Amino acid sequence: MPGGRPTTKGLSWFKKDVNYYEDFKIFDLIENYGPLGNTVFDCLLCMIYRGGYFIEIPLDKLSLIVMRTIGSKWFKQKDFVQQVIHYCADIGLFDKDLLAQNVLTSVGIQSRYAEATKRSKADKSLYWLIDENGQPLKNIPFSGVSDAETRVFAAKTPVSDAESPQEKNKSKNKNKRERRAACAAAPSLDEVKAFFKGRPGDPERFWHYYSATGWTVHGEPVTNWRALAENWIRNERSKSEPETTHTPSYDLEEYENFDIFEQKEQT
Repeated sequence: MPGGRPTTKGLSWFKKDVNYYEDFKIFDLIENYGPLGNTVFDCLLCMIYRGGYFIEIPLDKLSLIVMRTIGSKWFKQKDFVQQVIHYCADIGLFDKDLLAQNVLTSVGIQSRYAEATKRSKADKSLYWLIDENGQPLKNIPFSGVSDAETRVFAAKTPVSDAESPQEKNKSKNKNKRERRAACAAAPSLDEVKAFFKGRPGDPERFWHYYSATGWTVHGEPVTNWRALAENWIRNERSKSEPETTHTPSYDLEEYENFDIFEQKEQT
């Protein structure tokens, strides 16, 4: 007799919390890239879960797929999707190290996938970032295959919550060095002017504003000033564009009185 039904790796649905828009990462994503940026991230989540818990594809090809899915007419910049992807990695929505290998996934994505497939035998050998207790691994599987024998689990190497003053000072100094290194990569005014050339917006106002903050956003070092400048330019462009009035194609009163839960009860 043939074997049992093959295990389906992808999901037909995935959990989305009602507090989704209260997540600070999502708040930052929308603040920097607007509703379109959030739509890009939502589209990527659907693509990831449809295939399992990660996507491995060159970002330029992935961007074209996303633009085709959402509709290319909404994208005024060809590299918008890639900007959103890199920003998502910067704020922790995607794993930054694996993104460098053209792999999109994260601890959060895999945690939800593990919960949805806990009763199945879905293969979780590639790019797996969490241990059997649902905790993030300390080492990232750069080779692709996560070898269980070489993983370093948090349970095997417990760290005391009560750090010594010396350890706290080391950690504090390390963070300072990292922040200085990130801010040291800040652009000069000439670089900003060259980037703004032919585009709307005041490069001097942009440069002086962020140089005054030490090139930080919400207290974090700016890692991609060009993406930040693109957002600034986009806001300047929107200010100069005339407001348009949208006329809905449906009856507004009927829409406001429609109750999806009431319809389900009647059926």
